[in-house]
Amino acid sequence: MKNYKMPTNKDKDSTDKFADLHKLVDALMDREAALKQAQRLAQVGSWEWNLIDNSFQMSDEMFRIYGVKRRSYFDNIQTLIDETIHPDDKEMIIKAVKIVVAECAGEPLTHRIIRPNGEIRWVVATRPEVRRTDKDGKPEVMMGVVQDITDRKQVEETLQKRTCELDDRIKELNCLYGMSRLIEKPNISLEKILQGIVDLIPPAWQYPEITCARITLENQKFRNKNFRESIWKQTSNIIVHGKLVGTVEVYYKEERPSIDEGPFWKEERRLIIAIAERLGRIVERWQYEEHIHYLSQEQIKIQESERHRIARDLHDKVAQDISTSKILTETLLDNQPNVSNEIRQKVLEMSILLQKSIKSVRDLAYDLRPSGLDQLGLVQTVYQYCEDFSEQNDANVDFFSAGMDKIQLHFDTEINLFRLIQEGLNNIKKHADADQITIRLVASSPNIILRIEDNGKGFDVEGSLIKALNEKRMGLKSMEERVSLLKGNIKIQSRLMKGTKIFIEVPYKNRKKGSNEKHIDH
Repeated sequence: MKNYKMPTNKDKDSTDKFADLHKLVDALMDREAALKQAQRLAQVGSWEWNLIDNSFQMSDEMFRIYGVKRRSYFDNIQTLIDETIHPDDKEMIIKAVKIVVAECAGEPLTHRIIRPNGEIRWVVATRPEVRRTDKDGKPEVMMGVVQDITDRKQVEETLQKRTCELDDRIKELNCLYGMSRLIEKPNISLEKILQGIVDLIPPAWQYPEITCARITLENQKFRNKNFRESIWKQTSNIIVHGKLVGTVEVYYKEERPSIDEGPFWKEERRLIIAIAERLGRIVERWQYEEHIHYLSQEQIKIQESERHRIARDLHDKVAQDISTSKILTETLLDNQPNVSNEIRQKVLEMSILLQKSIKSVRDLAYDLRPSGLDQLGLVQTVYQYCEDFSEQNDANVDFFSAGMDKIQLHFDTEINLFRLIQEGLNNIKKHADADQITIRLVASSPNIILRIEDNGKGFDVEGSLIKALNEKRMGLKSMEERVSLLKGNIKIQSRLMKGTKIFIEVPYKNRKKGSNEKHIDH
């Protein structure tokens, strides 16, 4: 039996130290494995650069990011730059490395690398840190991390592409909505619509700063400021009632890279077609409206002509015949002393009735055709009408006119303005129960402004218009139609027991005459 030597305390201490060291190594290995796993999950690799011997070391994850299997593939940083950095980013990286060497500082850099298989990846290198310095404090070893952000970059690029596409669609919609808003403007001319559309086109194209447009409609041309033809253009035809009437043209004044149709996107081809088609519908609608307007004007002319004829017949024939009858009636009993007083009283009553008939006929003739329009003009005729209305209806009419004597209106405009005032007063008489009425007639280039106000009982504007249509009554609807014929605007405001305000604006062509103002207060 061999001799057994009891372990000493010294041997026991060594064993304990070895066990502690083994545990420490295991812990370090666990931490290294955890670090590798964390780097793998985060796609983050680390590097270490020895500035003394220029050696360069990379973590396993950094090798994976760069697509390299052999750990000795890069023996220094210059090899890394030469073999992996994208040519377009090399100058930036070399400049950054020089700053790190000279100043031991730097900033995060986003750049591209090329794997050995040719695949391009996006990475971001964080700001380098000093790991070890010499006794004088000069850095000897630098370290940092690199993260693969290719997936994030692709998402960002996709998002940016979708955002750009969305911005382009928004620009296209703004153009089309702008066209809709243009045609909805009251009394806008076709020429202003076409010029407005031309100005809406450049912002809707990919390069608005070099885009110009032209619309040709029959013998008229509408273009942007600084318009210039070039070889880079898109065109689309304007078709109205199946016939070619014009074109829409879009030009780039400078060359741009070819895409789908030269430098233009296929979406821009669809947009110019949509603009041309909408223009065709706008022109058709405008032609219909002009034709309806012409027919309505002719109808009013015929109506006024017929009213003039009837008024003349009433005044010159019917009124004269009644006047003659009145005279004959009054002289019927001359030289008849034996006629009873009862009969004489009846003859007198007949004469009074005939006199009333004469007045009614003349009033009717005046309503049908105010004779003063031809001789006295619009302002004086309205003044006389307001004066008569005040006397007959126990209402105070305050009429004010300004600037009207400076212009000479077409008869169509004059008669319609008079009819608007006449209709307004008739509506007040029938429905408002007002005793105070204000009328303002002002020429303010390029419009004539007519305002009619009363202190009557007011009404529900929308409800009354619907009711008038259902009951086939004219009133305010008639006023709206007349304003429309004059290519003007009408606005009606009313509240129950708060009176009514009617605002009318109609355009006119100014032909200067004299200058005067007139104020009449009844």
